[in-house]
Amino acid sequence: MTDHEDGTPAATPAPIAPFREAVADKAKVTLAVVDLLLDELKVQEEAPSRRADHLTLRRLMFSGTKRDTGHTDGAYTFEWRDLTVGLYAALSNGTNQVGKSTILEVALWALRGDTRALKPEVRSWIDTVELEFSIGPDRYSVDFMDFDAVPRGKLVQVFPGPARILKTFEGDDDFE
Repeated sequence: MTDHEDGTPAATPAPIAPFREAVADKAKVTLAVVDLLLDELKVQEEAPSRRADHLTLRRLMFSGTKRDTGHTDGAYTFEWRDLTVGLYAALSNGTNQVGKSTILEVALWALRGDTRALKPEVRSWIDTVELEFSIGPDRYSVDFMDFDAVPRGKLVQVFPGPARILKTFEGDDDFE
Protein backbone atom coordinates (compact mmCIF):
# COMPACT_ATOMS: atom_id res chain seq x y z
CA MET A 1 0.00 0.00 0.00
CA THR A 2 3.01 2.34 0.09
CA ASP A 3 3.22 2.75 -3.64
CA HIS A 4 4.02 6.47 -3.75
CA GLU A 5 7.66 7.57 -3.99
CA ASP A 6 7.33 9.79 -0.91
CA GLY A 7 6.22 6.75 1.17
CA THR A 8 2.62 7.80 1.58
CA PRO A 9 0.06 5.05 1.28
CA ALA A 10 -1.56 4.52 -2.08
CA ALA A 11 -5.32 4.56 -2.35
CA THR A 12 -6.85 1.32 -1.17
CA PRO A 13 -9.18 -0.49 -3.59
CA ALA A 14 -12.86 0.03 -2.88
CA PRO A 15 -13.84 -3.38 -1.40
CA ILE A 16 -11.43 -3.00 1.52
CA ALA A 17 -12.42 0.64 2.09
CA PRO A 18 -15.38 -0.08 4.43
CA PHE A 19 -13.12 -2.33 6.50
CA ARG A 20 -10.44 0.36 6.74
CA GLU A 21 -13.00 2.93 7.78
CA ALA A 22 -14.50 0.65 10.43
CA VAL A 23 -11.06 -0.09 11.89
CA ALA A 24 -10.13 3.61 11.93
CA ASP A 25 -13.41 4.52 13.58
CA LYS A 26 -13.24 1.78 16.21
CA ALA A 27 -9.54 2.40 17.00
CA LYS A 28 -10.00 6.18 16.79
CA VAL A 29 -7.05 6.59 14.41
CA THR A 30 -6.65 8.05 10.94
CA LEU A 31 -6.98 6.06 7.72
CA ALA A 32 -3.25 6.66 7.13
CA VAL A 33 -2.44 4.79 10.38
CA VAL A 34 -4.74 1.92 9.38
CA ASP A 35 -3.08 1.77 5.94
CA LEU A 36 0.37 1.62 7.52
CA LEU A 37 -0.73 -1.15 9.86
CA LEU A 38 -2.34 -3.14 7.03
CA ASP A 39 0.81 -2.68 4.98
CA GLU A 40 3.02 -3.84 7.87
CA LEU A 41 0.83 -6.91 8.37
CA LYS A 42 0.85 -7.53 4.60
CA VAL A 43 -2.95 -7.44 4.39
CA GLN A 44 -3.82 -7.12 0.72
CA GLU A 45 -6.92 -7.03 -1.38
CA GLU A 46 -7.67 -10.50 -2.70
CA ALA A 47 -7.11 -10.88 -6.39
CA PRO A 48 -10.33 -11.78 -8.12
CA SER A 49 -10.35 -15.47 -8.97
CA ARG A 50 -11.06 -16.60 -12.47
CA ARG A 51 -14.16 -18.54 -13.22
CA ALA A 52 -13.65 -22.27 -12.76
CA ASP A 53 -13.58 -24.40 -15.87
CA HIS A 54 -16.22 -27.10 -16.21
CA LEU A 55 -15.45 -30.76 -15.70
CA THR A 56 -17.05 -32.92 -18.39
CA LEU A 57 -16.93 -36.71 -18.39
CA ARG A 58 -16.41 -37.94 -21.95
CA ARG A 59 -16.22 -41.71 -21.54
CA LEU A 60 -16.31 -44.22 -18.70
CA MET A 61 -15.52 -47.90 -19.11
CA PHE A 62 -14.93 -50.53 -16.47
CA SER A 63 -14.83 -54.27 -16.68
CA GLY A 64 -14.09 -57.33 -14.64
CA THR A 65 -15.64 -60.49 -13.32
CA LYS A 66 -18.56 -60.54 -10.92
CA ARG A 67 -17.98 -63.29 -8.36
CA ASP A 68 -19.80 -64.89 -5.45
CA THR A 69 -23.13 -63.15 -6.00
CA GLY A 70 -25.14 -66.33 -6.35
CA HIS A 71 -27.03 -65.48 -9.53
CA THR A 72 -25.32 -63.03 -11.90
CA ASP A 73 -21.67 -64.11 -11.78
CA GLY A 74 -19.44 -63.77 -14.82
CA ALA A 75 -17.50 -61.34 -16.95
CA TYR A 76 -19.00 -57.92 -17.62
CA THR A 77 -18.13 -54.62 -19.29
CA PHE A 78 -19.84 -51.30 -18.70
CA GLU A 79 -19.17 -48.46 -21.13
CA TRP A 80 -20.68 -45.01 -21.33
CA ARG A 81 -19.19 -43.19 -24.33
CA ASP A 82 -19.62 -40.15 -26.53
CA LEU A 83 -20.65 -38.07 -23.52
CA THR A 84 -20.82 -34.32 -24.00
CA VAL A 85 -21.92 -31.43 -21.83
CA GLY A 86 -25.32 -32.24 -20.40
CA LEU A 87 -27.28 -34.06 -17.77
CA TYR A 88 -27.28 -37.86 -17.68
CA ALA A 89 -29.10 -40.44 -15.58
CA ALA A 90 -28.24 -43.96 -14.50
CA LEU A 91 -31.41 -46.05 -14.25
CA SER A 92 -32.16 -49.70 -13.64
CA ASN A 93 -35.14 -51.88 -14.43
CA GLY A 94 -37.54 -53.13 -11.77
CA THR A 95 -35.95 -56.56 -11.29
CA ASN A 96 -32.32 -55.74 -10.50
CA GLN A 97 -32.08 -52.27 -8.91
CA VAL A 98 -28.27 -52.45 -8.56
CA GLY A 99 -25.30 -50.78 -10.23
CA LYS A 100 -26.37 -47.13 -10.39
CA SER A 101 -24.19 -46.01 -7.50
CA THR A 102 -21.33 -48.16 -8.77
CA ILE A 103 -21.22 -46.19 -12.03
CA LEU A 104 -20.87 -42.90 -10.16
CA GLU A 105 -18.42 -44.29 -7.61
CA VAL A 106 -16.13 -45.73 -10.29
CA ALA A 107 -16.06 -42.36 -12.10
CA LEU A 108 -15.23 -40.61 -8.82
CA TRP A 109 -12.57 -43.23 -8.04
CA ALA A 110 -10.87 -42.51 -11.36
CA LEU A 111 -11.07 -38.74 -10.79
CA ARG A 112 -9.88 -38.59 -7.19
CA GLY A 113 -7.99 -41.85 -6.69
CA ASP A 114 -10.08 -42.86 -3.70
CA THR A 115 -12.83 -45.47 -3.35
CA ARG A 116 -14.67 -43.70 -0.50
CA ALA A 117 -18.12 -45.23 -1.02
CA LEU A 118 -17.32 -48.13 -3.36
CA LYS A 119 -18.08 -51.35 -1.51
CA PRO A 120 -15.01 -53.62 -1.15
CA GLU A 121 -16.84 -56.61 -2.67
CA VAL A 122 -17.83 -54.50 -5.70
CA ARG A 123 -14.25 -53.21 -6.05
CA SER A 124 -13.04 -56.82 -6.09
CA TRP A 125 -15.12 -57.38 -9.25
CA ILE A 126 -13.43 -54.51 -11.13
CA ASP A 127 -10.26 -55.28 -13.08
CA THR A 128 -9.95 -52.34 -15.49
CA VAL A 129 -11.12 -48.71 -15.43
CA GLU A 130 -10.82 -46.09 -18.18
CA LEU A 131 -12.10 -42.53 -17.82
CA GLU A 132 -11.80 -39.75 -20.38
CA PHE A 133 -12.70 -36.23 -19.24
CA SER A 134 -12.07 -32.58 -19.93
CA ILE A 135 -11.54 -29.55 -17.75
CA GLY A 136 -12.27 -26.53 -19.87
CA PRO A 137 -10.44 -27.05 -23.17
CA ASP A 138 -7.94 -29.57 -21.74
CA ARG A 139 -8.59 -33.30 -22.20
CA TYR A 140 -7.32 -36.11 -19.99
CA SER A 141 -7.57 -39.85 -19.58
CA VAL A 142 -7.05 -42.04 -16.55
CA ASP A 143 -6.72 -45.75 -17.02
CA PHE A 144 -5.74 -48.40 -14.54
CA MET A 145 -5.96 -52.05 -13.62
CA ASP A 146 -6.95 -52.99 -10.09
CA PHE A 147 -5.76 -56.45 -9.06
CA ASP A 148 -5.74 -57.47 -5.40
CA ALA A 149 -6.92 -53.92 -4.50
CA VAL A 150 -3.75 -52.36 -5.95
CA PRO A 151 -4.49 -49.86 -8.73
CA ARG A 152 -1.75 -49.52 -11.36
CA GLY A 153 -2.10 -47.00 -14.14
CA LYS A 154 -1.57 -43.52 -15.48
CA LEU A 155 -3.03 -40.05 -15.96
CA VAL A 156 -2.48 -38.68 -19.47
CA GLN A 157 -3.08 -35.19 -20.80
CA VAL A 158 -4.49 -35.87 -24.26
CA PHE A 159 -5.04 -32.28 -25.46
CA PRO A 160 -3.62 -29.66 -26.06
CA GLY A 161 -0.47 -30.79 -27.75
CA PRO A 162 0.76 -34.33 -28.12
CA ALA A 163 -0.43 -36.74 -25.45
CA ARG A 164 1.85 -36.88 -22.42
CA ILE A 165 1.83 -38.93 -19.26
CA LEU A 166 1.37 -36.63 -16.26
CA LYS A 167 1.56 -39.34 -13.61
CA THR A 168 1.90 -43.06 -13.23
CA PHE A 169 0.74 -44.72 -10.04
CA GLU A 170 0.86 -48.03 -8.24
CA GLY A 171 -1.19 -48.40 -5.09
CA ASP A 172 -3.94 -46.40 -3.40
CA ASP A 173 -1.60 -43.86 -1.76
CA ASP A 174 0.23 -43.16 -5.02
CA PHE A 175 -3.06 -42.86 -6.94
CA GLU A 176 -4.62 -40.07 -4.85
